[in-house]
Amino acid sequence: RMPSGSTASNTSAKVVLVHYGRREHCEALFRDGSIQIGTLRTYDQASHGPEIGDDMDGRSNSYIRQPMPGIMPPNGNALAPFDEWQAAPGTGGNFFVVHNIAFNYAMLCTSHKLSQTLCKQFSADYDAAIAIERPFPFFHEITNAMMESGLFERVEFQTVSAVEYRKLELVHGEDINEALTKKLDHSYQAEVRGLWNNGDLHERYYRFKAPSAVRCCTLIPLE
Repeated sequence: RMPSGSTASNTSAKVVLVHYGRREHCEALFRDGSIQIGTLRTYDQASHGPEIGDDMDGRSNSYIRQPMPGIMPPNGNALAPFDEWQAAPGTGGNFFVVHNIAFNYAMLCTSHKLSQTLCKQFSADYDAAIAIERPFPFFHEITNAMMESGLFERVEFQTVSAVEYRKLELVHGEDINEALTKKLDHSYQAEVRGLWNNGDLHERYYRFKAPSAVRCCTLIPLE
């Protein structure tokens, strides 16, 4: 058990990535290989709250200046359809907005920070972590399990990459990967994402078994 607010320095030499969750769900991986992953657009704020949910996840806005009246979104909602935007009196800004949306990858979220405080920030119900000490074999085994599950049209592993925290309001022509960028106010999460192109995904969550992935991990209670 870790004291509140501490970081597991005694395991930091081994732990590479950490997946937080409820202990019963983490234990299921070690019991029979059960695992659940979502998609890039699974984690909306209304369903998951402000720590896990983010309505701008996988999105950015490009601002293009044109000789036209300044406009603004209704009620400050930058995700509203463009035809609902209104004139912005006195802005002096002539622009319109392009909403950029990333492909809806299958996604497993981890962090490179092991901390009880961070665990509880995600959810008061979270009380454990899966420490992925051998990440490349781990994601290889997850990919194989996806292929064998029959849940997906196809399975193409894309990347394991740290998230870049930055402003999501872009100058026209600026290019980012919206699947690997988040708002600056989430930077404390130190997120690392595993992404797969699994065809045209319709479900919010996918449950399957990956028992061989267990050899790459350790269960860490954080209650």
